[in-house]
Amino acid sequence: MESTMKRILSTEEIQFIDTYLENSDIVYADIRMEMIDHIASDLEERLTESKTLTFYEVFKDYMVENKARFLKGNKQFIKSADRFILSKFKQKIKSGTFVLLLIAFFGIIYFSLDKLSLDSIKNIIGYSPFFPLIPLFIIYFLLVDKFNLRRFSGIERLGFVYIAFFQFFNLCGILVHKNLKSSPDLLYVSILLSAEILLGFLLIKVSLEVLSHYKKVYKLTS
Repeated sequence: MESTMKRILSTEEIQFIDTYLENSDIVYADIRMEMIDHIASDLEERLTESKTLTFYEVFKDYMVENKARFLKGNKQFIKSADRFILSKFKQKIKSGTFVLLLIAFFGIIYFSLDKLSLDSIKNIIGYSPFFPLIPLFIIYFLLVDKFNLRRFSGIERLGFVYIAFFQFFNLCGILVHKNLKSSPDLLYVSILLSAEILLGFLLIKVSLEVLSHYKKVYKLTS
């Protein structure tokens, strides 16, 4: 009985699939890696069964049948990356350490602001959303460049988190700033600033964990 040897895709054929997916707006490398594993397995099975069709003929028919499914899957992968980042935040915010640090930051800031003038407090509120972003972007760009992670879904989604972080606290700062009077209520100012500092630290910690996760899962080296 004649045995059938399984047809294994070549490096060039794998690269062809990767390029095709990237040109189909599946831009994140980690998502393409997951899809390529699945596509390659299916194509190898079809090529093993076929005696006459070439790789390109089988690939063309396969994508006609399945392209819409993979494009839909691309969106699901991106949502999964968002959920992964969100879960990291939830774990840390629910911890007792978060509450203790928030209380500590609040106390330090409250008593420090009491010694400052109204103009100084207004300046701090105006510039405060930028302060946590400086170390965040330094860490983000240095590590992303070091490990060549620019087109990985979870890494790029961190950038959207930073922007959302800035916009939220900038809006809060504007609202608090407008309500400052000659004798400001330091309660709201202290809550705002302590939340900014603590969440800034959490963003840094989450960023490092996400970068470490991608480095480990996809075996990336600097």
